[in-house]
Amino acid sequence: MTASDVTVIIPARNRAHVLRAAVDSVLAQTAPPAEIIVIDDASTDDTAAVAEGLPVRLIRHVEAKGSGMARNAGIDGATTGLVAFLDSDDEWLPDHLAYTVPQVDGHVLVTSPVIDTFGRLRGNTGGRRSTVRHDSLFFPENVVCTSTVIARRDALIAAGGFSDLPRAQDLDTWIRLLEHGSGIALPRPTARYAVSEVYQEPDLRRRSLAGAEVVRSQDDQAPAGPHPHRAGLGRPASRAAAPRSSSGAPERPDAGRARVDALRARGAAVPPSPGPPPQCDHGRTVSSPRLSVLASPSDTGAGGNPYIDLLYGGLREQGVEVRSFDRRGLLGRPDVVHVHWPSALVRWDSGPQAAADVVKVLGGLLVARLRGSRLVWTGHDLAPHEMARPRLHAFYFRCFLQLVDLWISLTPEAARLLVQRYPRLRRKPMRVVAHGTYGDSYGTKPSRDEADRRLGVHGAAGMRFLLLGQLRPYKNAESLIGDFLRLAGPEDRLLVAGEVRGDTGLADRLRSAAGGDRRVVLRLGRVPEDEVALWHASADVVVLPYDTRSALNSGAVMLALALTTPVVAVDSTINRELQRRVGERWVRLFSGGTEVARRLAGEIPSGGPDLSEFAWEGVVSGTLDAYRSVAVR
Repeated sequence: MTASDVTVIIPARNRAHVLRAAVDSVLAQTAPPAEIIVIDDASTDDTAAVAEGLPVRLIRHVEAKGSGMARNAGIDGATTGLVAFLDSDDEWLPDHLAYTVPQVDGHVLVTSPVIDTFGRLRGNTGGRRSTVRHDSLFFPENVVCTSTVIARRDALIAAGGFSDLPRAQDLDTWIRLLEHGSGIALPRPTARYAVSEVYQEPDLRRRSLAGAEVVRSQDDQAPAGPHPHRAGLGRPASRAAAPRSSSGAPERPDAGRARVDALRARGAAVPPSPGPPPQCDHGRTVSSPRLSVLASPSDTGAGGNPYIDLLYGGLREQGVEVRSFDRRGLLGRPDVVHVHWPSALVRWDSGPQAAADVVKVLGGLLVARLRGSRLVWTGHDLAPHEMARPRLHAFYFRCFLQLVDLWISLTPEAARLLVQRYPRLRRKPMRVVAHGTYGDSYGTKPSRDEADRRLGVHGAAGMRFLLLGQLRPYKNAESLIGDFLRLAGPEDRLLVAGEVRGDTGLADRLRSAAGGDRRVVLRLGRVPEDEVALWHASADVVVLPYDTRSALNSGAVMLALALTTPVVAVDSTINRELQRRVGERWVRLFSGGTEVARRLAGEIPSGGPDLSEFAWEGVVSGTLDAYRSVAVR
């Protein structure tokens, strides 16, 4: 067979900005296909208009049916013996069809590796041609990349086409397709794979183990009649939701759970997270084993970081057993060990103590992995903000990363910077899971008059800036005070409140920089929870002049936005990314001193930013899915 026997199928929904590049990569093939079919799955942007301007056949869905049903529409419309699939945000290399199509003879499927956004090879990474069969699709690794698949159309139709499962529909399809023949995984990459900004899956192998067994059980035990999730080609798709099992939260008298309960008791918006994706066995719900997670930290209690408490509170509500990290717990064979700040596991003050802790922590993690646990790391920062023993820390962190099975980044840009800083991360599976919004964790803002009265801040008609939270050297509070006093007007105020950490002399330097000037309100010490909303109510804008050489993601930004206080932050790629997500009215960037910051903060927006992208339902669901993808069950 040749490329002229191929119809290219490109499903698209709201992909006007990338569709042309995908189609251009097909048009640039050294061996051109017979036809290109674009299926617009009820897009609300200009996807259809872009497609109409291209040499493709356009199929339009009036209602969104999902990518599986869109691909089925393309298979239905194809007139050739072979079909090739390309996602609308991916691109083929020029020789993709010339390289893959001649290998189809005698097989139902041919696939080749892809290179992702971060330069990582996905798919068949073994460097040689291999046979893919139904009984070996996921062992030792998943080698099928949807955007490089060339398949026999008749075999796809016989297999029932794509399903409308809520996820893993492509894996379900390949399993059924390979029951009708064998496949070939070629060694040379022939496509560029775009990593999603919201959800990333660099390693489908471990994610799909449980799903593969479910699908196999479906096939082995299938009763007569259509599969509830397979919309047969040429027949309407069934969109009925699969039943979900209910799992109550385990009874745990820990501080994190108590904090979540307390937040709900006072009316805070702490929504329950969605349950795990259903595993369907022909209308029956298949129960899955309960995941156990050893987390550092697992809760912070009153006065701590709500991010941790809300994350693990939500996971516990989904039936996940979450326990606090300790070295003895590593021997209990948890499914996942989740570490947020690896440096916090070591006592760095004493050289001998730090060295002993490094050996114990790394040894414990190694033993846990040998016993079947999987290590997950969330990269909050590029590096620790203060390092007492840099060479020992460099050794420790290098070994820690070697043990990591999967890492989580809070944003796509943070992932890029982490890979740039630590190239070995390119070879590790990764997910992007957003930093959840703090919602009503600290209550709602009172009026400014009430906040001023309770805080003892005297009224002023000028602009009020706020720097709140732990005061550490990388936050540049000292230089902020100096710039403010040099540039601010007589009625402006700078509110600095928080506990000094990481530098014993910083408190004295901050007092010296303020010099008793009434325009600087300096409150050094831990800020009680019930004062957090007061400080934001007393300010016009939160200013964050952080040193971005170590900082990536700021909880102070998410806190300010949750309390509807605009933020002025240092111009960086991370902050630009956040600005694009919530809007320039709420995140303003500066690269100069506070004079620039003052001008940017001059117009205070009303209402509040749209933080739906950072809702805890998605954060908990994404974290749980990351656990499941890597856990060995």
